[in-house]
Amino acid sequence: VQGLRFINTRYWTMAFWYCSHGVVKDISIKADNNVPNQDGVNIRLGSHNFLIENIDGYTGDDTIALTGLDCQRFGKSDMNEDIHHVIVRNVRSYQTGECDIVRILPRGGTQIYNVLLDGIMDVSEPGNGIRPLAAIRIGDICDYPIRLNKLGEVRNLTIRNVSVRARFGAYIANSLADSVFDNIQLYEGSGIGM
Repeated sequence: VQGLRFINTRYWTMAFWYCSHGVVKDISIKADNNVPNQDGVNIRLGSHNFLIENIDGYTGDDTIALTGLDCQRFGKSDMNEDIHHVIVRNVRSYQTGECDIVRILPRGGTQIYNVLLDGIMDVSEPGNGIRPLAAIRIGDICDYPIRLNKLGEVRNLTIRNVSVRARFGAYIANSLADSVFDNIQLYEGSGIGM
């Protein structure tokens, strides 16, 4: 999927369940937070070997999300539900709904591993009042109502070259193993780096 512009989509701009070897690049998104769940690109259960790059604009919810949430209308599959081998590069975004630029959310045993996030930039205007919660948010403390992830289910993340004015540069809300963070820059009254 390449070279498209999306304006005020209903729900997610793009969502991939049980997909592999995908390329999503050169995408522009403009979502005013006028309806719920205006995410950008969602990589969902069972998806792997994805390249996502050159995403810009603004979203009402997370710009990029790797989530192990099962959507009830699709039901369970006998396929492997893990999300792995995903590269996300050059994301220039801001939120109109105070969510995250990149959201990594495993649930119910789904594992997320071997992920590279490189070049994540918050391009919100200083003084506009709306900031992302985090440039990168990993896990959560509520259960959605599936169990929280266990140590080792999210692992081998490399996160580098992040620039943000959010409350958090990287927000780890549950567990994370064997990962690297490099060059997280905060500006204009940001909160906590990690």
